Amino acid sequence: MRWTGITARPREEGTYQGIVPTISGILRAKRNKNALRFARTMPCSACGGTRLRKEALSFVILGEIIAALSTRSLANLRAFFETADFRSAVHEIAAPIVSEMLSRIHVLEELGLGHLPLDRLASSLSSGEINRLRLATQLSGGLSGLMLVLDEPSVGLHPVDVHRLLSVLRRLRDQGNTLLVVERRTHQRMRSDPATRSRGDLQALRPG
Repeated sequence: MRWTGITARPREEGTYQGIVPTISGILRAKRNKNALRFARTMPCSACGGTRLRKEALSFVILGEIIAALSTRSLANLRAFFETADFRSAVHEIAAPIVSEMLSRIHVLEELGLGHLPLDRLASSLSSGEINRLRLATQLSGGLSGLMLVLDEPSVGLHPVDVHRLLSVLRRLRDQGNTLLVVERRTHQRMRSDPATRSRGDLQALRPG
């Protein structure tokens, strides 16, 4: 099908390629909500849905392929590497990597995210989980002088885990960052912090 005089994209070429190529081209550029109505997610036939190249899938760590490890929860993954016994020839290379990984997993567990597997789809995360993942990234990055705005970061947390979240928030504050936290379920532990300023549902943790 061809036409002339219409210049709006994706028609500037003057040729209609068909519905599937057109929608595919749109989705390659951006995740258009209208186009997504006609798309569905299915596992890749090459990697089996692991999102890893065949070269990566060929590596085995203590009898486990990377794809299998990524299906474990963070808590289970920590236990696996804490008891890992690498050969002496590999230990020198693996030790600093495992140490850094365990450090990051520890922060994620503090934030109540130990149940998450590495292959969890981002679209399936709750708003509270996304907030806490961003907190872990900021804490690991060691940046300071930032203002972080958090909308109900304790959503989905068991009450006994809230104090761990507050501990991470204070560490971010102690790095020189300012945090604005919107919490509709006020926690007395946060209010009792002398460096916390509260007004209604809005609470601020600032350096000094």
